[in-house]
Amino acid sequence: MRPLRQLTRHADDIAKGYWHFIQSCDTSAQRQDEFGILIRTFNLMIETIRATHQELKDANACLEQKVSERTRELEEKNRQLERPSSTDGLTQISNRVKLDEQFQEQLQDAMVERADQALYWAKSEGRNRVLA
Repeated sequence: MRPLRQLTRHADDIAKGYWHFIQSCDTSAQRQDEFGILIRTFNLMIETIRATHQELKDANACLEQKVSERTRELEEKNRQLERPSSTDGLTQISNRVKLDEQFQEQLQDAMVERADQALYWAKSEGRNRVLA
């Protein structure tokens, strides 16, 4: 009965997800009766679960590495695309869109620093406007 109790405990552990703690079942796997067959099959199942789990871990690590590489590539491509879109091709100085962005950032910083002096004049498209 000892091998059957051990097999039952191990099966319960596997059902709970504790398969990685199980080494193997009793050495009575040498038996040639039904218990021996069941124990050998159970031990094979444990080894198959371990091997499959390791394959999944390896595949997951490989995928994470590929995602990380692709993310870096995309970030680099975005940086390469951002520069031409924000600079004049001939003079290599910031274009109007970039200057407006920088102005808005500096304006926001100034408004935060000097809330009591938050009235600014800016020339935009031939008209003066108040930015608050």
